[in-house]
Amino acid sequence: MENVALRNGLIGSGIIVALALICGFASPHFYVRWGTYLVYPIMIYFMVKTAQDHRRQNGGIASLGELFVPIFVCMSLMVAAYSIFNYIQFTVIQPELLEITQQVAIEAIDKTSDAMSRFLGADGQEAMEEAMEEAKAELEEEGVALTFGTVVINFFFSVFIGSIIGLIIAAIYQKSS
Repeated sequence: MENVALRNGLIGSGIIVALALICGFASPHFYVRWGTYLVYPIMIYFMVKTAQDHRRQNGGIASLGELFVPIFVCMSLMVAAYSIFNYIQFTVIQPELLEITQQVAIEAIDKTSDAMSRFLGADGQEAMEEAMEEAKAELEEEGVALTFGTVVINFFFSVFIGSIIGLIIAAIYQKSS
């Protein structure tokens, strides 16, 4: 019997890494802002494909648990590949992406500040502006760093979110007798 979780996870990983590399070089600003969101549809596609393939291998019958395990393996492979590649891309291949990330974060602080100022009164607006200026100053002073610890935390968070999605997919594709 073929291991569909491993096959789909590795194929999905290859596509995700290739897409990240292409987007990172083609449009670094776009990649920093939206790159992660491009990965999710690919992951979900291969998670669904894994559920379908696994159920097909079992003669059209599979329980929630029987489906969730291969979906989890497939998703974990893709998250691991993307996390490792992302770390290498941001630290070795394109370290300028960290500077772009800092610029994007500062722009986000400015936009948040502008949006929040419309909803707050004079007292609240002043306090919020001070907090936003402190956050910007700290970000500009310290910069953005991508550490191995950050990558590990992001990996586990992504696996947690992927597990929820995987449970939903398994619940949809389960079929008894």
